[in-house]
Amino acid sequence: MKSPLASGSPAAKASGELYVTNLNIRDVEIFANKSWKELGTLSLSCPDGDWFDSVGNFYVANCDKSAPAVYEYAKGASSPSMTYSADLVSPVDVTTDFAGNVYVSDSQGSRVNEYAQGSNSVMYSCSLPGGGVVSAAVDKQGNVFVANSNTIVEYKGGLSGCSGTTLTPTTSFDGGIVIDAYGDIVICDQTGGAVDIIAPPYTSISKSISVVYPSHVHINKKNDQMYVTSYPESEVYIDSYPSGKNIKTLNSLQGVAYPAAAVDTQNFVP
Repeated sequence: MKSPLASGSPAAKASGELYVTNLNIRDVEIFANKSWKELGTLSLSCPDGDWFDSVGNFYVANCDKSAPAVYEYAKGASSPSMTYSADLVSPVDVTTDFAGNVYVSDSQGSRVNEYAQGSNSVMYSCSLPGGGVVSAAVDKQGNVFVANSNTIVEYKGGLSGCSGTTLTPTTSFDGGIVIDAYGDIVICDQTGGAVDIIAPPYTSISKSISVVYPSHVHINKKNDQMYVTSYPESEVYIDSYPSGKNIKTLNSLQGVAYPAAAVDTQNFVP
């Protein structure tokens, strides 16, 4: 499989950088935090969801059905050190757990796959009723939360056995999902125009932050800032968390166009 080309700043070169996937432009744009100066790019055919694990490895889902894969870049590298492609059709999101296992949301494959880090063999693969898996998140207890359409399914203890429980809260059309430092689910309701916060025991939405068609969301390591992309608006919102107060908006002035996801090198990992 052809590896993506890289130019400019290597992945995870330093702390305090923001990696934005520009879906239609076919690149990952790297910005210096605070100044928002562009530092470089990574080129992929269909970059969608992205993620940094606790040791600084960068992951990006390539949704191209002719080359479906998740690429892993070691900290300081400018080319991928690992490619996860087994049993994928169109991967749109990626995350990891505390042990480093990699979870890939395969939208058109209608499943979430789990791989051991550094292995291209699928450990577990779970399909959701209704198809179209769009995102997944793992909490510090190893519980996996998977979203598709307007449904969130919790797999307590992990994907082994694929025994999931559908949670009560529903949204209009799910996007990216993450877990914050309090164990809250933070999920994009794309057509509902909000980022919803769902606190344990996950029976109702605790708070909604208005965002026009939010695609993906990530939270920084300090749990006080979130990054929300709006693909149709071609904007990335850097907001205080959990207030939702806007700090900075990246758009065409910074070269952002059709952003799918944005993640800080100082990413919060449960």
